[in-house]
Amino acid sequence: MVFSSTAGNDIRYYVGASYFHFNEPKVAFNVSRDVRLNKKIMVNVGISVPTSDYDRLILYADYFA
Repeated sequence: MVFSSTAGNDIRYYVGASYFHFNEPKVAFNVSRDVRLNKKIMVNVGISVPTSDYDRLILYADYFA
């Protein structure tokens, strides 16, 4: 899920989040093996700020857990 917007006239930003493997699916096809994928979360944010009429400074960060 991502939310993006602008602040002021020219500053753009976004915030996103993802949640993977919430039902912990099995990896192995063999019935006797109970190997499952772990749940994980990802969050990312970013901002784009003009530095001149032709240039922009873009910053972003990702977090994985």
